[in-house]
Amino acid sequence: MLVNTILWGIAPPIIKVYMRGIPVAVFLAYRFIWATLFLLVMMLILKKRFDVGFWFKHKFLLIMAFLQNAIVLLFLFAGLDIVNSGFAAVLAGTTPIMADIIGVLYFKEKVEKNELIGTLIAVVAFIGLGGLSLHSTASSGILGGVLILLANLIFLATSFAVRWAKLESAHGNMKIPKDFVWQFNFYGFLTSTIFLAGLSLFVAPNYFSFPAVLILLLNPGIVYLALFASVAALIAYVKAVEAMEVSEALYYTYLQPLFAIPLAAVWLHEPLNWFLFFLWAFLDLFAFWVNIKKN
Repeated sequence: MLVNTILWGIAPPIIKVYMRGIPVAVFLAYRFIWATLFLLVMMLILKKRFDVGFWFKHKFLLIMAFLQNAIVLLFLFAGLDIVNSGFAAVLAGTTPIMADIIGVLYFKEKVEKNELIGTLIAVVAFIGLGGLSLHSTASSGILGGVLILLANLIFLATSFAVRWAKLESAHGNMKIPKDFVWQFNFYGFLTSTIFLAGLSLFVAPNYFSFPAVLILLLNPGIVYLALFASVAALIAYVKAVEAMEVSEALYYTYLQPLFAIPLAAVWLHEPLNWFLFFLWAFLDLFAFWVNIKKN
């Protein structure tokens, strides 16, 4: 989960830089073209199975894989187009709170005293970090924040779908493929590529003519995000939530602003009070430690 946190934590500034002037759907379409190819090659090299029949039979999981990629990133990138990258990373901290609520109500997971205390400390830390990072106007900031929170909520729902499939398999109600994690990502990437490429061809066909195709395929941000923020990070995340409670895995999102905010300040020159940042960062790290120390 720490690898996943770093890869996603530094993603917002990279997106802000390399998506400038490119429609969100187009940027994502090219990202998923690369991501699908990268993952396909990896699965062939490692001799992973594809089990097409399973995904046609369990269309709910196929839809979850699609939502986790195409729809989540459409909302996230649209929000990033409005708010700055540091504030976007701070908003990711709402995900563990949502996970606690759903985990208790649906999966009957226990929320221990240290987790409750850690969550309350994290809320205070995120208010401080958010205040340091929010520099957009009130109206656009609210809209961007809502889009990112919707992305978080949908992503959380799809993560619980993976957990649900694992539990159903453990209880003998469903036989999931041996390479479920790989397949979940691959079919999510593939369906997202088809959808976003079709959408982009309809709204912005000029981005699929030469030399635009070559320029976008070689866009360093698109290549990096496809290989690391898509393939490596998502596999690490889905693998993590198979091995631990979803709410516990998501506590690592507390650390994402600690990577995004300094990178945005240095690279994008977003204003930052470094003394206050380290003050709130210490509180954030403390909240993270309180929540995971039982493990």
